[in-house]
Amino acid sequence: MKNKRIIFTSLSLLIALLLSAAVSSCNRNPQYPAVLETADSLAYVNPDSAVTLLRSVGAEMSASSPAVHHLYDLLTIKAQDKADLPLTSDSLILDILQYYEHGGDPNKLPEAYYYAGRVYSELGDAPQAIDYFQKAQTTLDALDLRKLPASHAQRYEKLRGIILAQEGYLFKNQHLYRESQDCFRQAFVLDSIDCDTVGMYKSLHDIGQVLYTAGDHEQALLYFESAEQMAGIFGDSLIQNYLIVQKCRCLVKLKRYDEVTILLSSFKPIFNRANFEVYNSLFGEYYWKKGESEKATPYFAKLLESGSIYARSNATLWFSDYETKRGNAKEALRYMAEFSNLELELRKLRNEEVTALTSSLYNYHLREQENLRLKVRQEALKSRVWHLSAIVILLACALFFLFRYMRIRQRYMKARNEHLNHILISMQADKEDRQRMLQTQAAQLRNSEIHQRIAENCANNKSMKDDDWLEVEKTLNEITPDFIPTLRSVYDFSDIEWKMSLLTKFGFLPPEIGIAINRSTVAVYSARSRLFQKVFNGATTFKDWQAFINSL
Repeated sequence: MKNKRIIFTSLSLLIALLLSAAVSSCNRNPQYPAVLETADSLAYVNPDSAVTLLRSVGAEMSASSPAVHHLYDLLTIKAQDKADLPLTSDSLILDILQYYEHGGDPNKLPEAYYYAGRVYSELGDAPQAIDYFQKAQTTLDALDLRKLPASHAQRYEKLRGIILAQEGYLFKNQHLYRESQDCFRQAFVLDSIDCDTVGMYKSLHDIGQVLYTAGDHEQALLYFESAEQMAGIFGDSLIQNYLIVQKCRCLVKLKRYDEVTILLSSFKPIFNRANFEVYNSLFGEYYWKKGESEKATPYFAKLLESGSIYARSNATLWFSDYETKRGNAKEALRYMAEFSNLELELRKLRNEEVTALTSSLYNYHLREQENLRLKVRQEALKSRVWHLSAIVILLACALFFLFRYMRIRQRYMKARNEHLNHILISMQADKEDRQRMLQTQAAQLRNSEIHQRIAENCANNKSMKDDDWLEVEKTLNEITPDFIPTLRSVYDFSDIEWKMSLLTKFGFLPPEIGIAINRSTVAVYSARSRLFQKVFNGATTFKDWQAFINSL
């Protein structure tokens, strides 16, 4: 029992040490160069400078540890995205994901998923982009932001709303307006919790844009008004003017021209590349719907000259109608022919978009199948590694404890043999006196009451009862007080071996012992022979077990 307790305690300590080592190794966070921390912060305020800084240390970072050079690659994509530089390939982000999904710093995984979504958004693969954005949300939810530095925790809190906004834009482009609105509304809630006024009016504007595109101009107007009021409170005049224009677009669609006139008279639009089409489309349509075609002409002319294919298509249609009303049939036909050509290009573009969407969905399905196959394979490999590791650990523990057991047994056997030799040596002293004492004790045992009772039972083929064994040991202690303590010190007897040895001391023969203990005579001879070999291993002057017992 003591040996088992030692083995169990040692095994528990070994397992605890292994688990402690595993946990400590998993919790080690890599240390990153200061230049990467600087570039990370710079990407939010001056992404062009962050791109330049990262390029200047590219060779050094690529030769660093995997943790460093993968973070460098991630920050490179991040800075390029924020600097509006094109993301034309997914090879780099796939390598980054492979690293962070299989043992890299888990705190970097949400950003890795987010920028994977941005890469696939730029590549036009909406399903894959949405999948990565959702993975970014999932990993963010599982991340304990309290363990991160305060600045990083704030960025990740902000990232939740940005991810939702990106999903909203993708859903909108896929004409999934309800899903798009849900994303922007969730982003608005997060911005409200963070007291982010800029994020709040941008989310309201995005909801309004979705509703406008979906044709719900009344509801869109309400969101644009709310966003414009918040922008005015914040003092963002540029976005406020843009939102006024958006309100005007809704009012034009609703034919509320008097309200448009009041709004347009209250501000001077600031034209730039970003709002060029929106402003010119608004003013052109406004004057056209009011019947002031001459005022609308310059705006549609600008769209026809520099607008997108969609804007040019609308502009040629308007000019065709304009020239028809002026009685200029030749020019009207020219614009109508140009409109037809643009519509053919648009139809082709729409077909290409549908084909691209179908292709991306198909490719996404294939990638999901491949990812599932790789995941199953990886889980099987991981399970195999864990099983092999467990087997190795168990074998090592078994060998260790087997070695310990053998050492303990060797010491025990050595001590027992020394004790047995001491007994045998003591038997040689005063041999004649001892022989006379043993003969006297043997006679007393044969004449004892219990001996006679056992003999009668044996003659009647009856085995002994529990009370008889108590009487046997009591008689032995009275007549030969040293016998039982000496015999117990020689060997760790089983119950049958012990009873057989006691009856041997009383002088009973194997047939009688067999009856008393309910065993066959052959079994008694065999058991005594084995016991003799186990105790002495052949190294003794005694011929058998009976001779040894009678000498005690």
